[in-house]
Amino acid sequence: MFHDPHISSPLFNLADDTHSVIELTTETRPQPRHGHSLVVYLERLYMYGGLLGGAIVTDELWEFNVVTNHWTRINLQVIKRDHPESMYFATSGHTAHVIDGVMYVIFGHSAIYGYLNTVQECNLANFVWTVPVTHGAIVKGGYGHSSVYDPRTLLIYIHGGYHSTSVSSYHLSDSLYAYNPKKHTWKILRSSGEFKYLHTAVILNGLMLVFGGNTHNDTTTSHGATCYSIHFLAYDIDCDRWYSLDEPKLAYDVARYGHTAVAYDNQMFVFGGFNGELLRDLLVYKPGNCKNLKSQAACLASRQGVRCAWANGAHCLSLSEAKQRRRHKVIDTYEPPVCERSPIDPKRGCEELPTKTCPSCVANSLRCVWCDGQCSHGYCSSAKKAVTVQGCHDNFTRTSSVCPTLHNCHACRSNDACLWSPSDNKCHLRMKSQSDGEKLSKCPVPCNTHATCENCTSATCMWCSNERRCVESNSYVVSFLYGQCMEWTTMQSKCPATRCSEMRTCHECKMAPSCGWCNDASDTGLGVCMTGGATGPTQQGTGMVSSSNKCPSERWFFTHCPLCQCNGHSVCRPGTDQCEACSPLVTGPQCQYCKDGYWGTATNGGNCTACDCGDQADTCNRLTGTCYCHTRGVFGKHCDMCDDKYYGNPKDGGTCYYELVTDYQFTFNLSKDEDKHYTHINFMNTPGKISFSQFPQIDLINFFITFFSCFLSLLVLALTFWKLKQKYDSYRREQRRKLMLKQRAKRPAGTCVVDATSPYCSLTATDPPDLLVPRRHRPNKPSPVALEPMMNHKAAALSLLIRMPTGDDDYTPPGVSGLCIGTALVTLGSHRKLSVEHAKPTRTKKPSVTSENCV
Repeated sequence: MFHDPHISSPLFNLADDTHSVIELTTETRPQPRHGHSLVVYLERLYMYGGLLGGAIVTDELWEFNVVTNHWTRINLQVIKRDHPESMYFATSGHTAHVIDGVMYVIFGHSAIYGYLNTVQECNLANFVWTVPVTHGAIVKGGYGHSSVYDPRTLLIYIHGGYHSTSVSSYHLSDSLYAYNPKKHTWKILRSSGEFKYLHTAVILNGLMLVFGGNTHNDTTTSHGATCYSIHFLAYDIDCDRWYSLDEPKLAYDVARYGHTAVAYDNQMFVFGGFNGELLRDLLVYKPGNCKNLKSQAACLASRQGVRCAWANGAHCLSLSEAKQRRRHKVIDTYEPPVCERSPIDPKRGCEELPTKTCPSCVANSLRCVWCDGQCSHGYCSSAKKAVTVQGCHDNFTRTSSVCPTLHNCHACRSNDACLWSPSDNKCHLRMKSQSDGEKLSKCPVPCNTHATCENCTSATCMWCSNERRCVESNSYVVSFLYGQCMEWTTMQSKCPATRCSEMRTCHECKMAPSCGWCNDASDTGLGVCMTGGATGPTQQGTGMVSSSNKCPSERWFFTHCPLCQCNGHSVCRPGTDQCEACSPLVTGPQCQYCKDGYWGTATNGGNCTACDCGDQADTCNRLTGTCYCHTRGVFGKHCDMCDDKYYGNPKDGGTCYYELVTDYQFTFNLSKDEDKHYTHINFMNTPGKISFSQFPQIDLINFFITFFSCFLSLLVLALTFWKLKQKYDSYRREQRRKLMLKQRAKRPAGTCVVDATSPYCSLTATDPPDLLVPRRHRPNKPSPVALEPMMNHKAAALSLLIRMPTGDDDYTPPGVSGLCIGTALVTLGSHRKLSVEHAKPTRTKKPSVTSENCV
């Protein structure tokens, strides 16, 4: 037991049932702590972590030499400090085991990272610390679980504990995990159905025995769960089955939690614990004797903390003894116990796994399969399925992530694959599209760094007033295992009520569970409210150690108050609690109020001040000084403002008026409590104004003469302007035509000789064209007589000579031109034409534009 450095550590010899005291050889020793782990290796005890002074989670590793009785603090080492696998966490509520010289620290709670789902490894040869990457099922980290190592299966079995469900909630667990320390793999086994934490477990005869614990998980409504459990469970490792053992039947109640247990000489030893007070007794459980069972049915169905086998068809032996005798050929054969069918439907077990992820679905003992995004039992016909952990990571990345199980920003950011979302306070799988800037966003400072209630509650943390500790909202139970926190709050407005110094009367002080009243020597009701207990006030920083220097014991009141409570404004009549005449400005049976016309806090010797209301009020609120105005519409702490829809100035003898409308009914409701001080309402009504005007009679003749004169004048003026505009437009058109003629005359010109009698220019041939005639035998194609390229040389104006039709004559009729020029806009550049020839196409030279060609 390592709790108080001033108390010697007891030693109990299990072999001869004797007690002794360990005499330490040096003054170097660890500080008092709880929630730590303790393992034995090579005649040395190794203690890691824990909670120091009830507030600080430590990462200290201490070594105790059982031969020399000497304590030594070990300096931990890491290989690469910037590597995520080379680190260690300060933790409490964890468990530890030594396997082949390596200490495995499982789960726990960290003040920075919250509930840990990691396994830390420390090589006890060189004290190098690592945090390996685990595989298999995705498990939730917890606090107060039990764990035990089975050398036969080479697995560590972890059961129960407190798990977080979000940043502000948590729950008890009944889960059972199996961890392979060599392969670093997790597997989910069948849950027990009993939710508990701070219990213990040992392995005897192939069974994991679980005793005690705290099963209370109720809040406002009780469902029958008890704080101190006496339940005794057994888990059959080979059968993956749970069943209950008979509860202890002793002369006194042995229900407890927070105890320890070890297996020795085929027995289970349970020491200490808590059942409302700390215990130091020792309980021993001895499994049943299979040899006492005479029938085969009773032997194979035995539930006495031991697995029995039917040997040689004649007698009952423990399974381990039967195997040993079979190896030594003492018996010929034996029948092992039959695994009973679990009462829990496997389909239901697959659906109720502790984590809804693909790896957890396939890495368990229930034969589950990941099918269409859900965990189901048996065969899956869908193509979207996975039956192995590797298949989950290959095909279902999003549902194979550990990120959703991390409910702490720092824990989320420690995993490179995760990203914390401040909007919903959840950890999500980091997608490739998300930038590094989002990943590097800062987390809020841990809750344990806040030293005041206001800072704590503003950071969405929980403040414990008597412990003066700030903890995460989902870690209240794990922070105060034994009810140390008497009052807590998550609301900033309630912070003053959590401080004893803010309470001004003995009655208020007595209602706070961690406060006591130090009465003044005058015994008139004056005093100071202090943090303390039944024996006196507590000294800051020393826990629950009474300090008589702050308040003499005869003036300390914790559960009741002094008889006289006149708040220092009077004295009581001898032997009574009745105050004599109070001071001039206070009143009340205990002189606790200010008189009418005054305000202030009269309790505990406070002063009263006259109300500052001018001539608008006579009284004010006793505590705040807000004046009770006489006139409706006048408001403000000093009755110095007008309300909405009221007009005027209430200062310097003025008042406020409500404006009325003639011939309209107004209703004012004065039924509220704050309206009882109104004595009158001022109204204001502005009378209507009447004005007169006189105009002479209109002369219609003069009106129409004037109207038509103006109309005709405007019409003549409009016609004149229209005629002038026509003249101007005609002038502009003529000028534009002359300019165009000048520009046309400046264009380039040339001559062209055309032979209109050439035989190649005959257009009267009646024979149809032969499409199969080679290109070189065809007549020349028409060519232009002029080609005017545009500015960009991509288009041009092309002009051709066109022979006009002659009908049946050789020439056009008289008076009709035989030729004309046609111009078209064409595109320049070579464009391949679609050829219809069967012969192999050959490149021909384009005819040039010469005078020998014609149309």
